[in-house]
Amino acid sequence: MPKKIVNEEILEFIKELRNKGYGYKRIQREIEKMYGWSPSLSTIRYWIREILEDRRVFSAEIPWRPRKRSELAYIIGVALGDASLGLAKRTDRPKGKRYVFKLKVRDKEFAEEVRKAIERIGLHCSGVKEYYDEREERMYYIVQCHVKRFVMFLRSLKKYPEKVWKWIEGYEREFLKGFYESEGSLLEKEQILIYNSRKEFIDIVAECLQRLRIKYSISYHECVREWIVYIPVREVPRFLTAIKPAIKYSRDDPHYRRVKKERKKRMNEN
Repeated sequence: MPKKIVNEEILEFIKELRNKGYGYKRIQREIEKMYGWSPSLSTIRYWIREILEDRRVFSAEIPWRPRKRSELAYIIGVALGDASLGLAKRTDRPKGKRYVFKLKVRDKEFAEEVRKAIERIGLHCSGVKEYYDEREERMYYIVQCHVKRFVMFLRSLKKYPEKVWKWIEGYEREFLKGFYESEGSLLEKEQILIYNSRKEFIDIVAECLQRLRIKYSISYHECVREWIVYIPVREVPRFLTAIKPAIKYSRDDPHYRRVKKERKKRMNEN
């Protein structure tokens, strides 16, 4: 076959692979499979950038697969609560976007706990970064992870909550810990409330509590449009002992000391 025809055929083949998100090395392997010879990476780069005028940059996808374990159950609890999952603009490429797991919270202890859990399941995260919001006059702590498969896995669980049990069964305590740290509060009267707008998530919490033999009740508050799990005073010590939360374990812990301090400041300003 004449060289010109081969090149045109290969260029069309490369164009198809680029539209699938293939990088240079992967294209090199695919050409070898298809045609039995392997052009150099510099040749492939010339064809793509100069002839096809394709300047796109593709990052290699991290080959992560979920494995059932306590840290993942904890992260799932956080993901169904405070964490956000989606696409964010890249800082290195203005028009580019990437998947992101993001937790932005007021408590450093909570952020550190999530960071450690992400690293223990074998993923890299940004570390805990401080962010001071000048408008709100508040300090936030942010943890981010940009692994696409990780984000898509958690998004799937939020969309189809019935899949959650496959990953948290046997690790109900860890799941409750993540969800409580995100969505719970310990009242001054030593009662616990756990709240969320999605009934499916509250049902998972309720089933976990049943398996731990912790008594509770559920109600719907129309004014805030949220479902609330109420754990009575007599059950609170058992609940906190079972899940061992990093925050909200006492009315005198760092979380509630901060809350009291901010409340007092607001009252003085008013």
